[in-house]
Amino acid sequence: MKKLLVTICSLAVFCFGSSIFADTKIGVLDLNKVMKNSPQVTATQAALKQQFEPRSKDIMAKQEALKKEIADFNARNGNKARLDASQQKVKNDIIGEEKSLRDSAVNFQKDLAAEQNKQMKVVLDKIQNVVNQVAHDKQLNLVVTKISTAYNDANLEITDDVIAELKK
Repeated sequence: MKKLLVTICSLAVFCFGSSIFADTKIGVLDLNKVMKNSPQVTATQAALKQQFEPRSKDIMAKQEALKKEIADFNARNGNKARLDASQQKVKNDIIGEEKSLRDSAVNFQKDLAAEQNKQMKVVLDKIQNVVNQVAHDKQLNLVVTKISTAYNDANLEITDDVIAELKK
């Protein structure tokens, strides 16, 4: 009985299933292309660079100075088994600077990631609104990302329409 019911349901879906989706209009969006060509993404990247580049350069300069300081210390003290008090103090200062610099770099990365996430959320919300508007204008029932499709007809692409709207 169960097999008969499954067979009848399968046959019904096979026969009438295509009519269920006949009125569904689908659009395909290449999100990578949208992100690459979006003026909002470009502006966000430029703003982040302007905001965080000075800190990045400062950290890199401090890293280079620390490397030089370590090299100088090693050159002066070589492979001495024992360091006198002043040499030990210099070594401890270098270790403290290294820890401080590492903490600064970690905090910089956290701040950068937080700001990137904050600004990209605004951009992604804008893209979502534009996709919704294009889908509404074209009377689409469904928009899927290109990466999630194995194949799509080029006529289903809405990527260029979304990019054009973003550039307005």
